[in-house]
Amino acid sequence: MKMTYHQHCDGGLAPREQTVQAGDLRWRYLEWGTRGQPIALWHGITSSAEGWWRLGPFLASLGFHVFAPDLPGHGLSGDAPDYQITTTARLLDAWMAALGLVSPVVLGHSWGGMNALVQATLADAQVRPRALVLEDPAVVLPHDPERVLPTYTAGLGTPANETSRAALAAANPRWHTCDAWWKATALERARRAAVEGFFRHNAGLDLRDRLGALTQPTLLLLGDPAYGGLWQAAAVAQVQALAPALHVSVIPHSSHNLHRDAWEPFAMALAHFLRTA
Repeated sequence: MKMTYHQHCDGGLAPREQTVQAGDLRWRYLEWGTRGQPIALWHGITSSAEGWWRLGPFLASLGFHVFAPDLPGHGLSGDAPDYQITTTARLLDAWMAALGLVSPVVLGHSWGGMNALVQATLADAQVRPRALVLEDPAVVLPHDPERVLPTYTAGLGTPANETSRAALAAANPRWHTCDAWWKATALERARRAAVEGFFRHNAGLDLRDRLGALTQPTLLLLGDPAYGGLWQAAAVAQVQALAPALHVSVIPHSSHNLHRDAWEPFAMALAHFLRTA
């Protein structure tokens, strides 16, 4: 099923919609640009590839060849056999291998950042990222998933219409209208089994030690904890001591969704890292 693009919500450069079979999964992904250093964009839980509607064209304008999949259980991609983080990270590794990506940059938001961290530290990975950007990644999950699931399953399956988009826009006044447009579509398409499976299959998971195992240049791009960012100052200090080679940038007044509600400082910090990594 092809996606119909809202005429004003493609960032000025409509992506090419593609499919590929990898890891016993049918993937749907978006592609911007035709040449240059490959960069993979992995969205967070209950989002989809369209969430990168502004970042994809921006990176293509910088000379990157951009690839953004719907992650398993989301958008128009297939479902994973389970949602343990090692399972989804290996599936994403297989997706990159199927596309022939060589030394890509990988940028992951939240759940996508967790997958990027795990994939980069797999001993038997087929694809070795050249650099990582972890946007407010969730690296420690609650031991009691039932406590948080109502928050993350709210709105799943709700039709993407003017009412649902208006509600998202009202709840997130700093988002662009198109962010609300695409998030509503993503919520309609995300499967409950994937969202519940992520929290239940990874209950109590702690990935902080993996940050210290990274060997490639890595930017930890964080939201402001006072505005909903996942990382408290103490956790940032702990990780910097564990992995001093990490580049850490906290964007003031930004939430967990930096690329949505703090677009300009997010894009500036990202572009600076990509020029120097």
